[in-house]
Amino acid sequence: MAGALKKMEDAVLEAVICELMRDHSARVSACLPRILANVVDYGLSSAASTEHKGKQTVDVQFQATHGAISVAECLERAINSEAKGDNTWTTAEVEWNAFLEEIGGRWLQDMGLKGLVTPIVEALSPLITFLASSGDWRSKKHEIARDFYARAVSSLLRHIVSAHSTEMDVFVRRGEWKSEFGEILLPFMKSEVEPLEKELAFHFRAGRRTARSDEPQHCLSFLLQIFNRYSENTRARWWAFDNAGALWDAEALVSLGAVALASTAISIFYNVYEWHDRSGNLRRRDFVVHGVNSILDFLSRARGVVHENALILMAENLLFPQAFYQYLDAVRVMAEETFRTGTRLLWRLQFLEDQLAPALPKKVLELARGAQHMLRCIEAVIRRLGIVFSLIPGYNIVVWEQFVNPSVEMFLDSLEAIRKQKEANSNWVTDVDVAISLLHTLQAVHTSTEEWYGRCEEVSKENATSYSTLRRLSQWRDKLTAETTQSAVEFMRVLFGSDQQIYISQLYACNSVIQQLEMSKTSAHIIVLRNLRNFLRQSVTSEQLKQLEDYTRAIGLHHVADFMGEIKGAGTAK
Repeated sequence: MAGALKKMEDAVLEAVICELMRDHSARVSACLPRILANVVDYGLSSAASTEHKGKQTVDVQFQATHGAISVAECLERAINSEAKGDNTWTTAEVEWNAFLEEIGGRWLQDMGLKGLVTPIVEALSPLITFLASSGDWRSKKHEIARDFYARAVSSLLRHIVSAHSTEMDVFVRRGEWKSEFGEILLPFMKSEVEPLEKELAFHFRAGRRTARSDEPQHCLSFLLQIFNRYSENTRARWWAFDNAGALWDAEALVSLGAVALASTAISIFYNVYEWHDRSGNLRRRDFVVHGVNSILDFLSRARGVVHENALILMAENLLFPQAFYQYLDAVRVMAEETFRTGTRLLWRLQFLEDQLAPALPKKVLELARGAQHMLRCIEAVIRRLGIVFSLIPGYNIVVWEQFVNPSVEMFLDSLEAIRKQKEANSNWVTDVDVAISLLHTLQAVHTSTEEWYGRCEEVSKENATSYSTLRRLSQWRDKLTAETTQSAVEFMRVLFGSDQQIYISQLYACNSVIQQLEMSKTSAHIIVLRNLRNFLRQSVTSEQLKQLEDYTRAIGLHHVADFMGEIKGAGTAK
């Protein structure tokens, strides 16, 4: 009573203040009677509404309790029945399904999940007691009871999901159902989950040789064995009923057990290896890289063995942002290092390149080989992180922003620096070779970056920061395509556009240029070849083309010969 009077006093005081603020000339004595009348009327109507709602809730609770008693009686008869072929279990299932229909209706809306726990436990109490106390799990009665129990829990969760999906998603994914539905799930958890949890905790606790802080891979390998045994046990003991897909349904009993097992494993891993955001070990880059690599190996091997919800739960908790960001920083540094050391590591390529083109300037070679090695490194990391993209889609954009984007930007900065510092002793041959080499390198980076951008599909194209690298690559590709065309045309003009004698060394250089352009088969190189054909079609007569084709074919320069033959076949302007 005192509480109600206090609320009424507060309401009257607030209404008076609002009235005085609205009309500064108003007097309290004038507006108080009207305010008191309104507050009293509202209080009476509110009390009536509360009384009606309370009466409804009592009625719903009575109905839920009555339904639970009916289910419990049917289950009691089924468990105590010794006759073969009777329909007591069928009757119990019909009664249970009717009970579920009410749960999925207004009972859940009026009572909420927590309010329904008591009648659900009461309904299944004979079954829970029998499964928890019976030791002969191989008996036929125990097998039938387990099958009924597994289907009952799974159907219960499906009804709750359909009626209240948001709350149930939190229950399943985060394991919060363990406190709410603990008594309902007790037979299964006690039989299948708790022994495995105890075994994992026994082998991996601080101070044991099996739990060295710098060897987390041993714990994760053992955990995978635990999950394999869990799957085998649940199938062998008929907790997973006949439906082949039941093991992977989000609402299946065995999936909840997998989530519970995953939650325990996460806790053990946190404590034994100090793998959490407050750990001082996160300052050690080697520790973080090794830990994340071990987790990635586990997630990849566990796909198809561990239920998806349990796998997502482990990925989200073990690959927490601080550790994952530091891992990305480490692989970004590794990509930069591979870019700088590409010339040394890919030294064998020089034997192939020397056969295709004259010696290129040192900086151009360093850029080409460094970019090639960097692309291999990035591709390997992206493939390794594929399991993360499927389990934690939000990390796609993180990988793009913190790893791929900076690496490609570093390449573009190096490319720009090379163009600003052209070799002083370049000539008309090396100019076109340099242009083709730079274009080929840029095209390779552009193609790979587009593919990575496609994989990181959550990166919005409207995000200027994210898309700016691709835009910059495209601009550079267009610029280098134009420059390569100009260099190649100038090369051909010097070679064929004068009356001077053409030396065989020049024809070999021409053959090398055409070979490089034809081997790339990218859109940029195709554009350069098309522009070259147009230039030669307008600059060289059919007779000259015929002579060049015959001569170059005779001396084995087939790329030049075929190129001249294509132009001749299309016709010339002269």
